[in-house]
Amino acid sequence: MRSTVDAVMQQSITHFGRVDIIAVCTAGYGIIGACEDQDDYDIRNQFETNFFGTVNILHASLPYFRTRHHSPPPPPPPAAVKQEEEEEEEDDDESPEESPEESTGGGGRYLIFSSTTGALGAPGLGPYCATTRAVE
Repeated sequence: MRSTVDAVMQQSITHFGRVDIIAVCTAGYGIIGACEDQDDYDIRNQFETNFFGTVNILHASLPYFRTRHHSPPPPPPPAAVKQEEEEEEEDDDESPEESPEESTGGGGRYLIFSSTTGALGAPGLGPYCATTRAVE
C-alpha cells in the first residue's frame, strides 16, 4: 500500500506542480460485530486501512512538505502559467492574492478527518472505533 501512496504523491506533484493541502478521511472501513467474533485478519485489515493508511500518507508527504518549507517553490507547470496569465488579464483591478507558500509557511497543510465513534464508541464496532481513535 505504501508504494501506491508514494506513486500518487509523485503523480500529484508532477501533474499540479506542487501540493499545498492533503485531506484524509479515515472513516473508511469497519466490520460490524462483537469483538470476539472478529478474527485477527479482520481486525488487522481495519487497522491497515484506517490507521496505517493515514500513516502512509504522512510518510509520503512530510519529506516533500519539509523540503518546500526550506526552499523556494518549484515553478508551476506550463498549463498553470498560461491559466494564471489569462486570469491576471481578467483581474487587473483586483489586489494580488496571497500565494499558497505565504499562507502555509511554504510547507503544506493536512486536513485529517476520522469518525466520532472513535471517541464515543459504538456497540458492535470495537475494532473500528479503535482504528479511528488511533488516528486522533
